[in-house]
Amino acid sequence: MAEENVSKEKTELLDDTLLNLLKKWRAKEGATRHVPLYIIASNKTLESLVRNKPTSLSQLKAVSGIGPKMLERSGDVLLDIIRTHLGIVSVPTEQNSKLEDFLKTHNIELNEEQRSELTNIIQSGKMNQDE
Repeated sequence: MAEENVSKEKTELLDDTLLNLLKKWRAKEGATRHVPLYIIASNKTLESLVRNKPTSLSQLKAVSGIGPKMLERSGDVLLDIIRTHLGIVSVPTEQNSKLEDFLKTHNIELNEEQRSELTNIIQSGKMNQDE
């Protein structure tokens, strides 16, 4: 009978390796920011990440416990941890697709370093500062 009282959520099998990776990230982040771990992310949030395994920002936004601040501050890092764990090398974004289309349309060839630098500039919003 005691087994019947165990919540369904706790009996779900979680990917322990991914959960441990996320806990290590949380511990490092907490130490860096000098805040308690639950401020970085609750256990429930980490477990929700493990259950859902988001690989894009839109999927990450839908995970319980992920708010705008966490998304902005840690979204890319969380996605990198999950993607790496799942063996996903890269996920093309709409922005990257538009950049590739633009470069092809205008016959512009860039090496990987130049492409990466341009992508970083676009993502940081530096191009919009002159407007």
